[in-house]
Amino acid sequence: MTQDLWVHFTQEQLTEYLGLLKDPDAAAGFLAGVLQLDDYRFNARQAILLDYASYAIDFAVKQGYGPTRTASWYNVAHAVLQSCIAGAPFSVGEAQFKGLMLQLVRPRPGTDTPHFSPDQVAAAAGFMARGLLRHYRLYQHVFSTEQAHTEYTAELEVETPVVPSFEAALSQAEWDAAQEQRRAEAEAAAKAAEEAAVAAAEAEARAAEEEARRAEEEARAADLARKPATLEEAINQLVAVRLEAERVALAETFKGKEAELLSKIAALEEGRANPKPQSGKKRLAPPGAPPLGRPSSRHRTLGGASVAAARKAQQAADGAEEGAAPPKVDGRVVQRAIKRSAAQKVRAGLELTEEEARSYEASVAGGMAAGARLRAAVQKVKGALVRAAAQKAKAGLELTAEEARVYEATKAGGIAGGAVNRAAAQKVAEGAPLSPKEASFYKTTQMAGMKTGGKRDLPRGVYPIKSGRNRYYARIGIHTGGVKRSQYLGSFDTPEEAARAFDEAAIRRWQAGLVPELVTNYPPEGYPGYTGGVEQGGQE
Repeated sequence: MTQDLWVHFTQEQLTEYLGLLKDPDAAAGFLAGVLQLDDYRFNARQAILLDYASYAIDFAVKQGYGPTRTASWYNVAHAVLQSCIAGAPFSVGEAQFKGLMLQLVRPRPGTDTPHFSPDQVAAAAGFMARGLLRHYRLYQHVFSTEQAHTEYTAELEVETPVVPSFEAALSQAEWDAAQEQRRAEAEAAAKAAEEAAVAAAEAEARAAEEEARRAEEEARAADLARKPATLEEAINQLVAVRLEAERVALAETFKGKEAELLSKIAALEEGRANPKPQSGKKRLAPPGAPPLGRPSSRHRTLGGASVAAARKAQQAADGAEEGAAPPKVDGRVVQRAIKRSAAQKVRAGLELTEEEARSYEASVAGGMAAGARLRAAVQKVKGALVRAAAQKAKAGLELTAEEARVYEATKAGGIAGGAVNRAAAQKVAEGAPLSPKEASFYKTTQMAGMKTGGKRDLPRGVYPIKSGRNRYYARIGIHTGGVKRSQYLGSFDTPEEAARAFDEAAIRRWQAGLVPELVTNYPPEGYPGYTGGVEQGGQE
């Protein structure tokens, strides 16, 4: 059994091959040497045989076969391949494979024996069906047909570099200088490439930002042009139109101021970069007059408060030089200059000083307060517009186009809200779930009733107690001597208890003949005092 088993390789050779599988080239070369397929790199048939053998052994490794079962499996696979190469028909090769595997199948084959379990036989049959048996005719064609081989020979001329003479060699200092120059050029090229990449990224970011801004403006314009369907949409659209106009006006104003400031800064930088020569002898200016001998372009480039601030600062410097007391400087002018400097640094992305940061935060807080005041004013405009439209419609006056749109939206919103609220109340009575919109309407209605002390959706004769403790009281109206008054029936924890107290009082009064008609919240048959008849002789 052992001699017939190890026919194509020994157990030691199989173990060594399995150890070389991490390096595919080394494993292929070793297996080719064992199977005597040394010319597999140039001979196609030997390469096919080597691939077939490596695939069969790899299948055994994946199935967890031991060395003995692997050798038995390889013998079966090799025998079927040899029958195929010899020209046996497909049916013969398939029958041969089935017969060899049936001879080796065992119910309990053991850990590492030449035999196979039924599941292992099924897996081996699947491997052969996907490989050799599927391409059976192709294998026969490759190994039975003579193929022409063509050999090509080419001559190549190889040029070897000429070694320079010793006199042409560079000195160490020249070599170091050349290396340093190449390193500097490489660094400059890398820096230029990095700057170009940063510039391209910034340009792309600016383009994306501009595109997003343009899309946002188009969407806002389309939203403003859309015809409103409800009162809320009409009011929001009116406010949005006015805010958009205000935003455009502010943007144009600030854009002009920014351009003016940038031009002034450019003029100042130009004056500082190219100062005019001054004479050696200093001329003193009269007290209160602007300093003499200064470049007049400095004062022409500044305007308004900036000119006064520059003059006062220059006077302070001149007074310090002459030993005189510095003049007073207007604090408001200084604060405005600090605010402008902080705003310019923020736009440029520069770091602010502590005083500039404090001034900038105060400016931002002031802008937020102004925005809050603007929103409050907008809310007032909303309310005034709605009230004016309602009053004109009630008085029968002619409405403007905008007031007519607001009035129609108000009517549509009121009708739709009433329908939704009625549907919600009916669902609550039936115990059915509410949609989000119905739940919002119903909750708003209930809260409005609680705030005003009304009896929205409460039974007849039941009223909420305004103390906020979720309690209710019952009362019933009576007539005495032509005077209408109400009788207090008590307070209760739930509306149902109060409704039943009202029903009992109504039943007593009806049976006593004090009222002509019995009106109750619940069927009167469910009360123990109800007899179904009216007692005679009742009197209020």
